[in-house]
Amino acid sequence: MATIFTGWQARKEKVRESVKRAADYGWIDSNRQHEILSKLDDDVLTIGVIGQMKSGKSTFLNAFVFEEDILPAAVTPMTAALSVITYGKEKKIVAELYSKEEWEEQLYQASRSLEDVIKEEERLKIQAAKELVAQANENGLNLNSLLGKTREDTFDNLIEYVGAKGKYVSITKSVTIYYPNENLKGVQLVDTPGFNDPIVSREERSKEFLKNADAVVVLLYAGMPFSSVDRSILFKHVRSCGIGKVIIGVNKYDIPVENGDLQSEMVEYISSQIRRACDECGDTRLASIMEDATPILFSAQMALLSEMPMRKIQETEEYDFAWNRCSRIFEISNSREFREKSQIDLLTAAVLNVIEKEKAEILLRKPINAILAVGANKLTDINRSISECRSKIAVYRIPDDDLTNRRDQTDRAARRIRRKIDNLSYEIEESFNQLERRFRREIEDLVSSECNRAKREVMDLSILKTSVDDILRYYENFVAVLVQRMLLRCVEDQLDKARHELSIPLDDFFNGINDVLQRYMPDMNQRDISEEAERKIRFSVDDIDSIPDTAEEEGEQVSIKDIIVAAVDGWLTGVTFGVYGMIRDICMVKEAKKEMCKILDNLVLEFPVDAFISTLTKKKQFIISQIADIYENQLLNPILKSFEEATNNLTNRQEQLEKFIQEEQNLLSQREILKRQFCEINELVK
Repeated sequence: MATIFTGWQARKEKVRESVKRAADYGWIDSNRQHEILSKLDDDVLTIGVIGQMKSGKSTFLNAFVFEEDILPAAVTPMTAALSVITYGKEKKIVAELYSKEEWEEQLYQASRSLEDVIKEEERLKIQAAKELVAQANENGLNLNSLLGKTREDTFDNLIEYVGAKGKYVSITKSVTIYYPNENLKGVQLVDTPGFNDPIVSREERSKEFLKNADAVVVLLYAGMPFSSVDRSILFKHVRSCGIGKVIIGVNKYDIPVENGDLQSEMVEYISSQIRRACDECGDTRLASIMEDATPILFSAQMALLSEMPMRKIQETEEYDFAWNRCSRIFEISNSREFREKSQIDLLTAAVLNVIEKEKAEILLRKPINAILAVGANKLTDINRSISECRSKIAVYRIPDDDLTNRRDQTDRAARRIRRKIDNLSYEIEESFNQLERRFRREIEDLVSSECNRAKREVMDLSILKTSVDDILRYYENFVAVLVQRMLLRCVEDQLDKARHELSIPLDDFFNGINDVLQRYMPDMNQRDISEEAERKIRFSVDDIDSIPDTAEEEGEQVSIKDIIVAAVDGWLTGVTFGVYGMIRDICMVKEAKKEMCKILDNLVLEFPVDAFISTLTKKKQFIISQIADIYENQLLNPILKSFEEATNNLTNRQEQLEKFIQEEQNLLSQREILKRQFCEINELVK
């Protein structure tokens, strides 16, 4: 007797059938089919907590799950281990340690010299490996008895696996934390270290978890919201795994509030950036998911402070400074007010809503989104192949007596297009040169004016009411605001001007390209390729903030602003270390104030402006090379090659033409089959 399913169970069976059909159609292999169906059956909601360094993932999880300071912030790539948090009646941890093969790879990387390494990606990999190996040696670990093992331990020893100075952190790949929080029943939260992780095996572990995630909490940093790295995380990693729900949290919103920004303006700005990125991406599925992803502003640190005893806050200099700073910004004075102003409850409510009310729907949508993403990619590939095939057919259909003339005509078109590329490259070169000059002038003026203002404020500080430590805290806050807020705003303003300036020559270029194609190659079926090239180049220019850290188009994106902040932070770390040494040796507040003014004068003279210029040069070179590559290799060369082949094979032209016509018919048939399969799967799960 057949089983009759109703309600949710019936929909689950439809999803199961759709996954089976996707496998039958060859969209996914048997291993992927097994992964998807196993995930569907285990009824566990996996929520990935993702974001770049400084977004506050660990602080958020401390506030949301533990309500105390449990997970340390990852201060270096080496300490950023992947953590999985789930329900357990008793607190405990299970650590997955590196295998012997993975450790041998770290030993090899650690043995390499940094002298001849140019790529930043490789440098990070080597530096992280050197840190790992050095710490393992320092802790005297018996690696033979540990590598390749899964190690269970008490919750109290968690810091030994995830803390910067932990005994086992150098050989820990991931940690599963079992914790008696009722909200975690049927749920696992995954704190991913990031997707530019220099430890390859750990990065792959992160991607493996994200591939099986049902929902994600994407944390942005309020001082630099929705940067190019955030875009890469969302539109590359999240998009490719078929996520069913996205929640956007914007951490450390107290920083822009301190500088007078309105919360409504922050939310609208980030929302507009996400909408624009969705439009440019052209992925309607992801766009529909992101429609409900209204950014939620919050402060994980304020939420954490609201749960901590005042004694512990006052004993820790960092927490004491943060408490006093936020008390001043929001005019609050107790834990209840800190909790309210942290706005953490808005974010936790969104996460709990996913867990309590949307879990079943998300668990069903996740596998559907994953397989439809595969189908959409296959359809894109087939359409591209059809365009290429039709171009070949157009060439081979040209009569013999007209072939030489049409080839010459195409050669003229190619020369015109190359001249336009050269002219555009010159325009881009000039625009970036102007941008670099403006950058230097604007940044130098900004640093000079802000340092002068800071000097006046330092000198106005009351000698009776001010301590030397107060002066140091003022300096720390001044540097943080200058780098993380004002400097980045200045950079964004200049990048916006560059986008506008580049849009004019780009419009002229694309109009000119279309005129050439229409005049010289009207029947070459190049419009689709030309439109795709235009979309890619416009997106690259609009995304002027980012630089691919590899030559591949699908490589990781590195933000210009991130590079700038890292360069300035690195430089200021050395400066600040010297500041502490000079100021703390001074007992008199009056003398400390004078010394601080000298330090601020040195900031003006020595500020590392060149870090900005070098990143812009890389972006300029990338855009110029991208334009040349797209139009040469994807548009011109295939056509010119077809003419050459047709000219050299006059006797076999008809045979080749029939071959291409048959290839086109096969591709069209495949496309129709794929469209039908796509509709079947879509209709099955509506």
